[in-house]
Amino acid sequence: MTKTLDDGYDETSPELRMPFKILKDAGVVPREVEMFREIAALKRALHETASADEARTLRQRISELQQAIGRWFSNVDFIPARPKDFVEGKE
Repeated sequence: MTKTLDDGYDETSPELRMPFKILKDAGVVPREVEMFREIAALKRALHETASADEARTLRQRISELQQAIGRWFSNVDFIPARPKDFVEGKE
């Protein structure tokens, strides 16, 4: 049985597909993905800790990252009308 990979290709606009593929092939991970991974690691550590102080520190860092992700996705000003204009500096 073949398993298909849903990598968002169909949902990605045609003009962004090649740049995203180049980044993906180069192993470049978007900052928000790094943040989601860090949150997952922190949650695992939180689940395993017995220290109240460490748990408080972990919860604080998780909260900071979640807020940063929220700000990142709520800021639509960084999305250019056309990616080509952004690359050429015509924002």
